[in-house]
Amino acid sequence: MQSRQLPGSPQFYPQMTQMRADNNHTIKSSSFYLRLSASSADRIVDMEFDIRLPIGLMFAIFGTVLTTYGLLSDPSIYQRSLGINMNLNWGAVLLISGFVLLYFGRRAGSKS
Repeated sequence: MQSRQLPGSPQFYPQMTQMRADNNHTIKSSSFYLRLSASSADRIVDMEFDIRLPIGLMFAIFGTVLTTYGLLSDPSIYQRSLGINMNLNWGAVLLISGFVLLYFGRRAGSKS
């Protein structure tokens, strides 16, 4: 039984690509592109969306908030965690992770 697609609904189309390995064997890989169309008669638009950009931005924002709170908060509240400033530590981890995701997302976008 096949599922019916409504006109204008997003559809995934596989695209087969071929790559050459060093020993002249052909390697096939597939990648999926999201195609949107307003109706079946309209043109098809390819969307190139890298998920690393919004996730990296979200991590960077949360990391900034946690790091700022860890720097400005009263040190006495960290006695429950053996004096370790967990807000500062995890804020720095989120901030670094967010910047790494943003860097690789922007780098991949500039190659295409």
